[in-house]
Amino acid sequence: DCLLSRGLGDVYKRQVFPQAAADQADAFATLAAGHDVPDQVFDWQDRSYHVRVRGVRDLEGRLIALTTALTDISEHLRVQWRLTKTTEALAEANRQLEQANAQLLGAARNDHLTGLANRRGFDRAFERLLPAVRDGTRGASVLMLDVDYFKQYNDRYGHPQGDQCLRDIAAALRSVVTRGEDVVARYGGEEFALLLPDTDSVSYTHLRAHETRG
Repeated sequence: DCLLSRGLGDVYKRQVFPQAAADQADAFATLAAGHDVPDQVFDWQDRSYHVRVRGVRDLEGRLIALTTALTDISEHLRVQWRLTKTTEALAEANRQLEQANAQLLGAARNDHLTGLANRRGFDRAFERLLPAVRDGTRGASVLMLDVDYFKQYNDRYGHPQGDQCLRDIAAALRSVVTRGEDVVARYGGEEFALLLPDTDSVSYTHLRAHETRG
């Protein structure tokens, strides 16, 4: 009612068809030529309106008039905007949750001191590989290492130096075992384990000799 009382014709000419036609005459000509006038959305006095224009034709198919339907869609747009923002917020919350879960899972399967896999991470990788080893489709080698006299070293030089020693050993192992599926783990206090899929006895012996020289 407010829109009509303020002068529909003036609003119609200035705002309803900024792309399809400059005024009603152009809209009429567009329809008469057999083309549709695209629906439009325009804002007026802090409200949003959807406008649909259709032609009225006589029995012989000649265009004789226009009909204009105005629908106040302000509330619909506000609800849609709130829904979009809520959806975006939920997506961001889910992304952060997935990231946190991934970090927790990584922490549960990695050794905080050396950055290697821990015993749980090693066991999970071993369990995944075991069926293929059992049915003969893949081979694997496992190398266990125990640092001799580590307790004496730790007692003599202190825990910080002992921790650094373990980190150095971990770095040396990582520099030798570089394939994507290989797993290097800190299996216990000063125990390390290597899981080497598709590694035969010759490759195993070569790797062990290389590591011994290191």
